[in-house]
Amino acid sequence: MLQNLMRKMKKDDKGFTLVELMIVVVIIGILIAIAIPVYNTIQSRAEQRACDANVRTILSQIEVYKAQNGGVHPATVSFSDFLSDGVYFQNEPICPRNNNTASYTWATATSSVVCPTGHTFGAN
Repeated sequence: MLQNLMRKMKKDDKGFTLVELMIVVVIIGILIAIAIPVYNTIQSRAEQRACDANVRTILSQIEVYKAQNGGVHPATVSFSDFLSDGVYFQNEPICPRNNNTASYTWATATSSVVCPTGHTFGAN
């Protein structure tokens, strides 16, 4: 009798129940709901850090330019020429937060570098 019961249970146990599948789908949905905002936050921080690194590089090269040219800011020449002359930069830094399409600008009035997203970083 026990053997017959075991055979019946084994024959009927061929797949997952609907409840088991629904639980798995709900768990996967919860994990995705947690992962997407975390991914977006990490991506945003990485873009901001890359932008900050670009600006620090520009500001340090401005200081090198000033040291080599008697304390004169590159504002006396075109900032785009300063960025693309090949002496201070091999490639013009592009802001990663602006879909890699816009470059930085130099605000002569405030002696600062302006990111295409609107952030301003001052030069000393």
